[in-house]
Parts: sequence; C-alpha cells; structure tokens
Amino acid sequence: MSDRLTILDIAARNGTDGVVGLIEEAVKAVPEFEQLPARTIQGTTYKTKVRKALPTVDFRKPNQGIKVSKSTYEQRLVQTFTLDPHWEVDKAVADADEDG
Repeated sequence: MSDRLTILDIAARNGTDGVVGLIEEAVKAVPEFEQLPARTIQGTTYKTKVRKALPTVDFRKPNQGIKVSKSTYEQRLVQTFTLDPHWEVDKAVADADEDG
C-alpha cells in the first residue's frame, strides 16, 4: 500500500460522495489516475525544489579515484490553474438524475 495521496483519497477525505463516485468511474477507464499522487494547496501557486542535474558515476581502476559530484537543485514557483470544462448533456437525462 502506498502512502501517497491520490485524487480519490482527497475527495473521500473531503466527504464529497458524488465526486468520489465520479473519480472511481474515471479510474476504471483510465487506471493511471489511481497512480497519480495529488495534494491540495491554498491558492494557485506553490514553491518546490527541482533537481536540475544528477551526480555522475564512473568505472575506475584499482587505487584510482573518480571525480566527486552531487545533484544540483533549484527553487521553482509553480503556477496552477482551475480546469473548467464545458459539459453538454441532454436535458431529459439531467432531469432524470437525482441531483438534477
């Protein structure tokens, strides 16, 4: 069991049963959704540290060294946006739903 939160976990913790059902149905069609970690944030931006370069490795001969290196990182400000899709549905279908 993974300790990463997914979109489904967040919806379940927020008590939004309608959304939980919707996400569960989407996961059936696109199983990758279950593997994507998610978290809530306040606002639309957050700061994160991003690795820019990996340390190097090399083969060496006995009694010889290699160049020592380490990862390098940078601080980034990530902007997020609200996705507001347009949904179309037949009025008769919408009226038949208990949520309207």
